[in-house]
Formats: sequence, C-alpha cells, structure tokens
Amino acid sequence: MENVSSDIIYGYHAHINFDPETRETAVALREEIGRQFDVLLGRVWDKPVGPHLKPMFQVAFKPSQFAEIVP
Repeated sequence: MENVSSDIIYGYHAHINFDPETRETAVALREEIGRQFDVLLGRVWDKPVGPHLKPMFQVAFKPSQFAEIVP
C-alpha cells in the first residue's frame, strides 16, 4: 500500500468505545478532551450504532492536531 501524502488528508476521527461499567469515565474523558483541544465531539451513544459493536463517542480533529491528540 502506498503512503498517502499528508497534504491531501483533510481530517481524522477516532471512536472511543466503552462498556456500561466505564461510561462515567468515558464521559469524563470526552469532557476533558473538549476542554484541552479544539475538536468536534460526537454525541455519546449508549448502545451499539452502525458498525460499532459497543457504546462509543467520536472525536474529529484536523491533521495538524494528530501528533498532539493521538498520543
């Protein structure tokens, strides 16, 4: 597979999955991500949705934020 030049990547997103037992921690993590970074936060889904097998939320961010957010 070829490498894709970063100048044609317009954005990234990550799905943070959780279990009912860890929902409170996941929601706190979502709030902290929103405080620390200029990102788009998706809603918290308390049940599987689409292809996702667990409850989750999504975080969308710019390519220039990748190295700061992902670690």
